[in-house]
Order: sequence, then structure tokens, then C-alpha cells
Amino acid sequence: MLALFGMASYANAQALTFTDNTTVTIGTHDYSIDSNSEATEVIVGSTNITIQVPAASTTVFASQDRFDLDNDGGLTQTCTDTVSYLTITGAATVVVTPDTSNVCEGGGSGGSGGGGGGSSKPKTPATPAVPATPAVPGVAPATPATPATPASAYNFDTAVLKNGSQGVAVMELQKFLNQVLNLGLVVDGKLGPKTIAVVKQWQANNGLVADGLIGPATKAKMNASVQ
Repeated sequence: MLALFGMASYANAQALTFTDNTTVTIGTHDYSIDSNSEATEVIVGSTNITIQVPAASTTVFASQDRFDLDNDGGLTQTCTDTVSYLTITGAATVVVTPDTSNVCEGGGSGGSGGGGGGSSKPKTPATPAVPATPAVPGVAPATPATPATPASAYNFDTAVLKNGSQGVAVMELQKFLNQVLNLGLVVDGKLGPKTIAVVKQWQANNGLVADGLIGPATKAKMNASVQ
């Protein structure tokens, strides 16, 4: 496990892969970089962290204290009852400045096993379209229609999902597969070999390594496909 502590610490490599969850200390608070994340450079300062992610790679940076993860990349954090995190997809360099004075507002109850905690619903529900309003001569001008806003991405949480994983994040995966592939899976939060086989085929069809592991890269690709 690679641990990064102190001010202006850094790791630099052509493709640095985090094989375990890695502790990062910024100021007096600990954060983590999730396993299977990839980066070419990580620079830890006294108040922020700079993460450079290569093309076709993903890094997940998390706060177990659920601090707001302000950043200069325009990324929206995901927040659950147990963690807040950012998913950074390359090629990108993002400076994250945690706001330790604010705790983000999370979703539902935690799950068990490999699924981890998290909401069983998308972070933001869909907003229906508002139809146009015709003009009333001499009274009011016409009002254009407002398009519908789709629901936000599925909350797969930060843990890598695999055969045998259980919990709320697995339920989110099952809902995703039902929506995208119309599988009719029972949403029971239990990940078995038949679903893993489907995931491998989906990974192969979407240019990912077909290993059946639902890590940061696969989760990011799945969420991107429904937005």
C-alpha cells in the first residue's frame, strides 16, 4: 500500500496503479484514493491535493469524514451517509481542496459486504418537462417550454464490486443493467456469476477490460452511458 503524507509529497509514474485503498493526509485529516485508481502524478499540499489522471483511466478520491470536495475541474461530488467522493476521469489534472467546515448531505442507509454504503436511489431525481405557455395578447408574452432534466447517475459507491459482493451498490448495478440491457434482474443486492458474465460482456462491448470487476473505470463508463 502506498501512503502519501505531509506537504508537497508526490508520486510520479507513467501509469501508477493503486492496488489497495491508499491513505492521503491533507492538513490534519485523512482521505483515500480507491484501489484500481490510476494516476501519473499525485501532489499533496497542506490544504489541497493535485491529481493527474492519464487518458482512459479513472481515479476515485474520497473523504470518510464526508467533507465537501471543492475542485477546479468542475466535478460534482457524490455523497452518501458514509463517504463523499470524486470520480476523476482522464486525461485530466484536478486540484481538490477539501472544505473541512462543510459536511456534504448524503443519501440512504449503508449496505453490507462489498457493496458498501450509499443511497439506493440516484442522487437527484428527474425533473419533468414544463410545457410552453402561449402568449395572451395584451397581457403576457409566450413562455418557452423547459426540457426535462434526467435523473443523476447511479450511485455505485467506491468499493470495487465483484462476484459475491452484496449491498446497496449492487442493487444500483442491478438497476443499471435492467435499464440498459432490459434484463429483468431481481434487485436483491447480491452479485452472482450470471450477472458477472453479463458485466464482462458489457465491458468488452464498451472497450473496457472484461474482468468482471466493477471498479472506478467501469462505474464511470456506466454512469456516462446513461447521462
